[in-house]
Amino acid sequence: MSAAPRMKLTGFTAAMMMVGVVLTGHYGMAWYELPKYSEDDIAISAMLNVQMDLQRQNLPPPAATELERLRLQVRNEIQADIAKAEREIHTGFAVGLVALVLGIGQAILSRRLQRKMS
Repeated sequence: MSAAPRMKLTGFTAAMMMVGVVLTGHYGMAWYELPKYSEDDIAISAMLNVQMDLQRQNLPPPAATELERLRLQVRNEIQADIAKAEREIHTGFAVGLVALVLGIGQAILSRRLQRKMS
């Protein structure tokens, strides 16, 4: 019984697989460690940010309606920042998966071509 021929990876194939593994691992870990914010966490953060902004600018306390408008504006900014961070992590993870799949696909095609040639 003869041993199957060893697969020879080209530099491109090996690089794609390596980049895929590294990116998927890095962004997968970032996704796993991504904090989960509750609505209460976001509301408290928005109120604290508004209070810090008002103190920093040495402004008198605004009317209740203006305070509510500022709080909603800051809350929307916080939610947008959270969503942006999540999108960046998901995009990086997806790019890593695509690179890994392309590298594996290239390796499989290369192996099939080697078998046909021998």
